[in-house]
Amino acid sequence: MKNVIRSTVAVLITALVSTPALAQQFEPRVIHNGNADIVFEGATNADLNVDQYRAFDQFSASHPDVVRQLRERPTLVKSQKFLANHDQLVQFMHEHPDWQTDFVANPGNYIPPSRRAEKGSAKRTASNTDKGAALRQ
Repeated sequence: MKNVIRSTVAVLITALVSTPALAQQFEPRVIHNGNADIVFEGATNADLNVDQYRAFDQFSASHPDVVRQLRERPTLVKSQKFLANHDQLVQFMHEHPDWQTDFVANPGNYIPPSRRAEKGSAKRTASNTDKGAALRQ
């Protein structure tokens, strides 16, 4: 009988402790700043073209060489010379007319950055940090 009571109490305590944590995940956070209220909410995917992302995923699985080149230089999608050599990409863009504009604006939504780009970004960050440290001395 004592074990049943202990188990029940343990379950109730766990439920009471976890309920506020679960509520925090779904309630927007509001900061009052003077006359303004700043609301922080989780992002939705309502404005994302999920079908377009899926279509590009299928395209990229079939054309890894094109994706590799776009990863290195996303602006290639606007190059007539590049497109002349990649009929499959031209066909994809014909089937998805808004894709090119969105890809140029947000290439990371479609393709993760290259390792070289990540290393370059890390070097720039380290360099800027070093410069900031030098200025503070």
